[in-house]
This record gives sequence, structure tokens and C-alpha cells, in this order.
Amino acid sequence: MAKCTELSKDNIEEALIGLDTVLTDCDGVLWNGPDVIPGAVEAIRKLRKRNKKVYFVTNNSTRTRDEYAEKLTKLGFEAGREDIICSAYVTAQYIRHQLGIRGKIFVVGSYGLQKELNNAGFDTSPIGPDPLQDSSCDWTDMPLDPDITAVVVGFDPHFSYAKMVRTCGHLSKTQIPLIATNDDPALPAKNDRIVPGTGAILHAIEVGSGRKAFVCGKPYEPILKVIIERKNVDPSKALVIGDRLETDIAMANLSNMNSLLVLSGCAALDDVYQLQSSVDAKDKGLLPSFYIKSLSSLNALLP
Repeated sequence: MAKCTELSKDNIEEALIGLDTVLTDCDGVLWNGPDVIPGAVEAIRKLRKRNKKVYFVTNNSTRTRDEYAEKLTKLGFEAGREDIICSAYVTAQYIRHQLGIRGKIFVVGSYGLQKELNNAGFDTSPIGPDPLQDSSCDWTDMPLDPDITAVVVGFDPHFSYAKMVRTCGHLSKTQIPLIATNDDPALPAKNDRIVPGTGAILHAIEVGSGRKAFVCGKPYEPILKVIIERKNVDPSKALVIGDRLETDIAMANLSNMNSLLVLSGCAALDDVYQLQSSVDAKDKGLLPSFYIKSLSSLNALLP
């Protein structure tokens, strides 16, 4: 689906014709930090007036669908729970319906992930800091919950060496699967800071345990199954709007959806140019159908 053309008044109608669904990311697309991107609310409103069903699709696992709906509505986007597809929800549904697990889950993550797992009927381990022990003897004697049937990794601001030791201890039992909400390497951040994301936490656990995680968020199969099968989205009639090439745009290309890259978050125009000049076929799979500066620019193009 990749054309990699700048979206303009000359091609906006061509870009939207035949589409009935918009799948938009949140961080870096609708807002940056606490600030709504100018024109974003109006752009989403205009897309809805064109009879486009809008879903908010995010790899952020720190909030539940209800919490996302509340935030979006407060910011002016008018969203309900069923309009949200977040990685915490997708992960809980995957474990219950695809893996058929019913037992207790060890969670490396935040309260949003824990709540979505609880909502799906799972008992979970506590959330929060794991006290650090000073001795390797303490580490090897660290108690493990015998009822744990799976390990789930999301973004965890309390991630520590002690928590990694406990996590890897559970994963020493090969029958316990390792599942992740996403593998994003970093979070959107201001002041040119690098803020490690879930992918950094996950990689530490994968290296420490010698295990490879199954990932549920963008661009992987579980989130696509929710979008296509549960939400009845026809990929040929969907537009993905995102700011990450390796998640949003990759998901669109893997499922033959149209895509619009916004340059208001993680990706820059130089990234697009580098992909265009690359001879690597994998890089071509990250090219968007269209790109634009931000939803402010999209709002200006939509009558």
C-alpha cells in the first residue's frame, strides 16, 4: 500500500476515498505529553463527519480502555470504551482466548495492565516495587508464587534487578509462557531525552531468562485479530494514522491497510528519506502510504 506521498489538497480526497475506518495512535499523534496537538480534535471530528469510524489504537499498557476513554473525552475526542484498542486489553484477551490460560499471572507492569487482566478474570501478582536484596544467596532463595501460570511484561516504572530476578525465576519453568504487551524501545519524550520503553524492560528479561516473548501489541498478530475480527474492520477500507514507522506503519503494511505517518511524534522526515533510499526489502515495509506534518495539517486539508 506504500506510496510515501506527502498528503496535500491535491490528493486528500484520493487518500480517503473508499475508506470507512480510521485507526489512530494516541501519543505523538493526538497529544505530546500533557498537551493536545493543535487541530487534532477538529481533525478527528471532521473524519467522523465523513462517516469514518474512529478507533484509538495504542501500545501504551499503563491505562485501561475505560481510563483511555475518560482521558480522550476530557480532551475533546469523545470516545467510549469500545472505541479503544489498547495493548493491555489485547494481551488479556490473547491469554484468555488464544492460550486458554485461567491461572494466576505474574505481572511486570502498571496498574492499567493489572486491571485489564483482572477484568478478563485473572488473578494477578501485586504491582509496585520489589525490595532489593543485597546478596546472591537472597536472590536464589527469593520466594516464587507456585500458582503463577504465565508472565506478562508491560511498562513498569518500578522495574528493578530484584524484579528481574523474580521474573526470571518464574520463567525457569519452561511451561510458563512469556508474553509482552509491546516491544517499543522508547517512550515519546521532550528535550531530546531518551526514555526507555517496554522493549528495554522486555529485552533485559529475555536476555536474563534465555526466553523469547510473544508480543501482543502493534504491529503483531494479536492486536490485528482484535481489529479485524472483533471490530469487523475491513483492512482494504482502513486508514492507520501513527507516528512510529516500526509499529503503526508496519502494522498497516502487514495487513494491507492504507497509512498516514504524522511527523509530530517519533518519526522524522529524514527517517522516511532513508527508507526510500534503502535497498533493504524490510525497510520498504515501513514506508507509509502518505505522510503529513501533524493532525493540524490534516485538519487544514479537511473542509
